[in-house]
Amino acid sequence: MAEPAADNVLLKRVSRAMFWNASMLPVITIVNLAASVMIRRGFGLQSGLYDVALGVLNTLLAHSEIGLPSSVNQFVPGLERTAGRLEVEAFLGRVVRLRMGLLLVALVPFNIFAPQLAARLHLGTTGVWLLRVVSVLAVLRAVADLAIEALQALLAHFLANIVQLAQAVALVGAVAWTLVGGGT
Repeated sequence: MAEPAADNVLLKRVSRAMFWNASMLPVITIVNLAASVMIRRGFGLQSGLYDVALGVLNTLLAHSEIGLPSSVNQFVPGLERTAGRLEVEAFLGRVVRLRMGLLLVALVPFNIFAPQLAARLHLGTTGVWLLRVVSVLAVLRAVADLAIEALQALLAHFLANIVQLAQAVALVGAVAWTLVGGGT
């Protein structure tokens, strides 16, 4: 049975996590919504390329995920409580290596066959470049997703939300940079 002091610390961590979610998630949502509006309005009919790239990205990420986020959320709190931070770090290291390995298994053939895939998806003259950018984004997104899941499992929701907000702001910045640079 847990000690009352440990339960009190856990209760404080949970309430802090709930506070940061309630206060920061609306901001993250607004920034993501702004990015979506910028994409649709800025790229017009070309936003379909973005949709295809996003679909490819999400497919790559889904195939490399194999339930890891739910595993992190299930095992980290108990592991932290019973075995300590060193075991949590070791577990998270194994999860990161597994996820990145699975993602690389998908990305290597994806990049080898990028020219054929770009042609089949009718992505135009910049299709191969777009698919290679998607590959880089898949790796970055997988790392960010793992960081967010790990931070949430450790009840560090403020930091997890900062990572999500940074992702959203980076997307807005990338879209704005592309639009200003004549990427439409």
